[in-house]
Amino acid sequence: MDVDPAARPVIEHLGLVENPLGGWFRQVHECPHPSGAGRPVVTVINYLLDAARPKTPLWRMSADAVHYFHQGAPVAVVTVSSDGAVARQVLGPDRLQVVVGGGTWKRFELVGGPWSLISEAVAPGWRADDQEQAPPQLHVPDTGDDVAPVVAAWRDIDWLERLGLEPNVEGGYYRQTFESSSTVPTPTGERPLLNTIYYLLTAQSPVGHLHRNRSDITHLHHHGGPASYLLVSPAGKLAQVVLGPDLDAGQVVSFTAPGGWWKTSHVLAPGATDCLISEVVAPGFRYDDHEMASVAGIAAAHPDLLDRLRPFILGADG
Repeated sequence: MDVDPAARPVIEHLGLVENPLGGWFRQVHECPHPSGAGRPVVTVINYLLDAARPKTPLWRMSADAVHYFHQGAPVAVVTVSSDGAVARQVLGPDRLQVVVGGGTWKRFELVGGPWSLISEAVAPGWRADDQEQAPPQLHVPDTGDDVAPVVAAWRDIDWLERLGLEPNVEGGYYRQTFESSSTVPTPTGERPLLNTIYYLLTAQSPVGHLHRNRSDITHLHHHGGPASYLLVSPAGKLAQVVLGPDLDAGQVVSFTAPGGWWKTSHVLAPGATDCLISEVVAPGFRYDDHEMASVAGIAAAHPDLLDRLRPFILGADG
């Protein structure tokens, strides 16, 4: 199909394929049901809309969806409720998340640019047989470019104040923004299908200290960065991921830390730009599933990695 030339490098970098409803996509994570059967708990996809087909038709599914902005132009998320009320929420550089509840008709409209890159977390996980396109008589007028927000340069925005973020025990700042009302049984009890937070590293708090969670956590870049993540598997395999906006430099706009893996993050240099992300936790976060690392624990489990990880262990220098 046709594609706007400005969008092609992003599509190729991310390995996106044509979406039947318009745009380009790739599923980047699926959290299986803890029972090993049935519908996944959550799926996460990268999605790009470009000027060659700047809007999608109306469609709906029974699952909730949280949409996250990465880069490019804003996108109007147009919804039609069960009583016929039409709403337009502009997902973009100054509105980074939009939630659409299950059963709500929705469509995307590209606003004022050649392409936009977003992601979507679907809970319970996406399935083709749970997707329905609206009948022709359900018509909603186009939004038009008049909905484009006035966006300040992100460096001029106080994200702590704008998003109401609070200090995180791991380091950095956070706020939970959505939690699924549906639950799933896990070995440690009932958990929400997902919850999602904003998370911010700054020059004043540049490290997310080493910790692990029983759940998968997908990280989605919004602004600033880059931030480097070190991941340690239960078997002691070390991996590094750089989350940031520069795809040409090998940075990624999203990745998933599997449940049970140790994880730490940090902005790449002293005084480096802030890094603002969202995290999707599936099954949903509970402190009972969370553990901060200790020097003694890492020394016992992964002695060969202790020197590398010590700077990122909370209290290691105390």
